[in-house]
Amino acid sequence: MFQRSFFALGALLLALASPSVAPASDTVSRMCHRNDDFTILENANEGVGATFTIRKTTPSFKADCTFEERPTDTVIGQNGNDDAFYYIALRGDHLILDEGTSPDRWLAVFDVRSGRRILAAPYWTPSGGCPPSYGVSDDFRYDDSSVTFWRLIKEPATAKNCPVFREAKSIHMTPTLVEKSIFHFAAMKMESLKARRCMIPQGEYSGGYMINGVRQD
Repeated sequence: MFQRSFFALGALLLALASPSVAPASDTVSRMCHRNDDFTILENANEGVGATFTIRKTTPSFKADCTFEERPTDTVIGQNGNDDAFYYIALRGDHLILDEGTSPDRWLAVFDVRSGRRILAAPYWTPSGGCPPSYGVSDDFRYDDSSVTFWRLIKEPATAKNCPVFREAKSIHMTPTLVEKSIFHFAAMKMESLKARRCMIPQGEYSGGYMINGVRQD
């Protein structure tokens, strides 16, 4: 399956090589991400985040990537009514987004066939990037079937299982454990990969995440 991204400043300009990569530039306000089946139009909001318009891919690149409202479009983050979303990748029929307005981030996965959000989970990247580095690494990886990431968990951090426990407490922060996890799109199932680390989030994490709208503790 091919996948490509294109960006525009008020109009369509340039085709980028696959895989889909969002340029890290404040001047880029619009992008078009395509694969064999779906096209995603990314339009930066005036405040934070972006609006993502989903439509089916046709043989016409120009028609698919034209920024105009259509009755058959599905829109995510419209008018900034949702939390701030940032593009990570379009893989198969799943759109992977970063979410948040603070250093503490959430991972969002949408089924583009229905426009339904199937995952909302707090996550962490060692580099602190948000969204994570434009590519893949052992710490953040995705393909057409899953996404692998470090997920915040409810188990309390202690001086025994967290190397930064005392440091965090000394600055009145709450150390938190993260667990390497893989979320399988088709099964909508979270699998623990057992590896754990400890980090210091900006806010206190109360635990839990959502799969297909159902809270998981």
